Amino acid sequence: MGSTMTGVQDLFLKILTASLHGSRLSGEEIGKNFWQVWQEMKKIARQQAVSPLIYDYLLSWESGRMPEQEQQYLKQQEFVTAMMYYQMVNFVFMVLELLQKQKIQGCILKGVGMAGYYPREELRKAGDVDLYIPVPEEFEAFCKTLKENGFEREKSVTDHHRTYYYVSDGVKFELEVHIKPINTQENAAFNKEVDQIFAPFAAGQGKEFSKAEIINGSVPVLPPEENAFYLLLHMLQHMLSGGMGVRLLCDWVLFWEKEKISSEELLSMVRQCKIEGFYYLVTGICVEYLGLPMECVPWMEGRMPEKERMERLLEDMFLGGEFGECDSSRMLAVEDRKLGYFKELHRQMLLRFHRAGKVPLFWPFLWAATGIIFLYNNKHLRNTSALDIIKSARERGKLLEDLKLFEDWES
Repeated sequence: MGSTMTGVQDLFLKILTASLHGSRLSGEEIGKNFWQVWQEMKKIARQQAVSPLIYDYLLSWESGRMPEQEQQYLKQQEFVTAMMYYQMVNFVFMVLELLQKQKIQGCILKGVGMAGYYPREELRKAGDVDLYIPVPEEFEAFCKTLKENGFEREKSVTDHHRTYYYVSDGVKFELEVHIKPINTQENAAFNKEVDQIFAPFAAGQGKEFSKAEIINGSVPVLPPEENAFYLLLHMLQHMLSGGMGVRLLCDWVLFWEKEKISSEELLSMVRQCKIEGFYYLVTGICVEYLGLPMECVPWMEGRMPEKERMERLLEDMFLGGEFGECDSSRMLAVEDRKLGYFKELHRQMLLRFHRAGKVPLFWPFLWAATGIIFLYNNKHLRNTSALDIIKSARERGKLLEDLKLFEDWES
């Protein structure tokens, strides 16, 4: 089977790889007609939320061939990106100061905690801030503290974090306060194992948080093995819902290149949750397409996935963008098996109706309400049909077949 990627997508990955590693492509690799396909590549970079990396490469190595107007545009965007990052860092330290005053233990998930691994910190796009406070009593106390300090809560249908926003000098910052690393998934056994792995943190008896060095100081982060496991869970969570983008792979590449990780300890967690196939697939893509050296992941020897499988996931990433928003018909990936869609409806009902969902007598009414909300949002907000979503879910479910998710993996 031939490659399913277009020439522009292939070049996009090559430039992204070069930017991540501070290297330069040859003129032959860039091609003579680069600026004729540049608008298409710029669109891909924007959809994948890696524009800062692509722009930085072009300004560093290709500015001599760049149209003057385009060069000025990229420089302006680079300046705006840097300013947004510095504002985000100041916001993070403000949040951490509130934590310290309350003597509450917490850490930053991904975000600025990953920025220090990049060639320059501001090259990792700044979004919201994810703060993990695993002890339930401290979680509730800190949420109260946020309200007392001018934070406003936003409604969200999830069971693993609460969303707050804070406005300072006209800039709106979003903070997600996590009680769990990821939201509840369809597979109950998987949820149980994830909870067990992070249980020592929830009991206040886990390892000490590590530190990530960034501009102006350091921020608390998960220990290396748990941090790697969280990054993997975060990718899986998005793949099982709207979709995961290439930016998450960039984090994975740089984390393995820069951090010392006990691969045996991490593999134990992966096997405990039965997601070994996904672990090998995303890492294989990083080795094959994003320049992750095999010496950084020697455990991949003999476990590289088939190219067809890697390209199938990459194709899904390019179709959906960073989190699947570019494809209005997608919502989730469901394994093509009996009752799969109903189980997802039930899970969504429990997420939306936290309290009422605990009473089985109410379930038929709550299923109906969830279904009506689902249909309404599709028609009026997403401009797509339920049938298109079901078809998309079935197609995306094929991605899961090779992974043997939540089953014992045999390499």
